[in-house]
Amino acid sequence: MVNKFFICIALLCMVKTTNAQVKGQLSVAGALNYNTQVERIGLSGSIKWLAPQLGQVDRGLVVSLKSTYTPSENGFFKGGSERIAALHILAGYRQQWLMPNLKSLFYAELSGGLTAIGKDFELSPGVQPLVGYNLDKHWGAFTDYHRSFAGNDKKEISLIELGITYTFGI
Repeated sequence: MVNKFFICIALLCMVKTTNAQVKGQLSVAGALNYNTQVERIGLSGSIKWLAPQLGQVDRGLVVSLKSTYTPSENGFFKGGSERIAALHILAGYRQQWLMPNLKSLFYAELSGGLTAIGKDFELSPGVQPLVGYNLDKHWGAFTDYHRSFAGNDKKEISLIELGITYTFGI
């Protein structure tokens, strides 16, 4: 079952589109986040794959692997039981708008998926609406809100993020 899944993903990655200009994009992002649950600033990082729909340049599927870290009250790298580390796997949809006067892209996306929180990797559903702006072909800025619903107040995540992204075609 798992092998069939990976074979299907590999085949989807190799599909050629009818328009040679439509390619996937890979993005690497870093952000500062503010965890509203515990009122502390932390860090986020993500890798994101944008797979445009066949023949479409302005929209497509987005798959993200994201990591977030909220430090303890003692500081970033000092111990403490109240620090929160999480991994997020998200899939969603992105819509892009070209701004001809500025020759840049504004985009919005909505993603949902699973979050593994803490050392015990407690799984919970999560959502992430995001808006961004590409400054040029590679560099961009974004802001988003990420919410994971763990059912346990100590493990819920509610992040407001502000970050930068580097995008390249694949």
